[in-house]
Amino acid sequence: PLYEVKEWSQKALKPKMISFMRVVEDAAREKGGVWIEDPGGWDDASVFRMWQAIKEDFCEKWCQSNRKNVTELTWTTAQCRMQKEYSFARKRVEKRNEKKNAYDGVCAPPDDTNDGIPPNSDDSELNPSQKTLPEGWAPSLMLCSEFIKYWFLGDVNRNVPPLYEVKEWSQKALKPKMISFMRVVEDAAREKGGVWIEDPGGWDDASVFRMWQAIKEDFCEKWCQSNRKNVTELTWTTAQCRMQKEYSFARKRVEKRNEKKNAYDGVCAPPDDTNDGIPPNSDDSELNPSQKTLPEGWAPSLMLCSEFIKYWFLGDVNRNVPPLYEVKE
Repeated sequence: PLYEVKEWSQKALKPKMISFMRVVEDAAREKGGVWIEDPGGWDDASVFRMWQAIKEDFCEKWCQSNRKNVTELTWTTAQCRMQKEYSFARKRVEKRNEKKNAYDGVCAPPDDTNDGIPPNSDDSELNPSQKTLPEGWAPSLMLCSEFIKYWFLGDVNRNVPPLYEVKEWSQKALKPKMISFMRVVEDAAREKGGVWIEDPGGWDDASVFRMWQAIKEDFCEKWCQSNRKNVTELTWTTAQCRMQKEYSFARKRVEKRNEKKNAYDGVCAPPDDTNDGIPPNSDDSELNPSQKTLPEGWAPSLMLCSEFIKYWFLGDVNRNVPPLYEVKE
């Protein structure tokens, strides 16, 4: 069962799984009589009853799709939508946007009015061997323009090196997201012509500012649209999530899986041997109680919502996957 796993190679997954399951729990509690307090008290039948009770409202709110033959989305896509809905960081982003001046945030021409962040004009102050981040520092809540500047330049005054040079990340899942975001930025800059610099070390405040000004209008129109007042630019993580939906190579895999789904509704079917090719988890005695780690290379990212809920409570003995709620690392 995934809740029992203590060690995760992708450390950023655990908080996402917990936040997803909190919304599932809220939905189940609203229905009444289908939520079990003890995580170890679940079985195939109870997971099935709970999912059937919340499925219609849950999928209508979090799993709507414009693609044909897709009746349910992956839990990571649903969690991304939940994050936008419930994000405690929303007020921080709105407050930051209200304070933004006409020079457009951190990507302004180099001067001392740069949104309270001194311009990174003297890289000689940064120890060349210092390619790690200050403890507790993370770029998750940066606006797109801020993140682009930190990617190329970092911040000497905060001892933050250019992010493209950082090799070790406490949140390992961040690096591929940053790279995919910057690839879209690069494509947009190359389309404009004359504003992209091949050498990552060749950027400075002025070149970052020129590049952002060139792509800003089209880029924000496509990736940073918001229905909230006074919000003209979103965080790079929100934009990257939208990019992932647009360019995701996993889309065909999800569509193909949905085409194969039978009337019993995927993994959350009544326990039997036709359970989507995954034998029911009926004998927990086969799983070593001390085994709270996942098989190497195993990850739940592309599971459908119903699949993920079952793995959260039950895991899969046959694949040596403990309940996800027990995984700590």
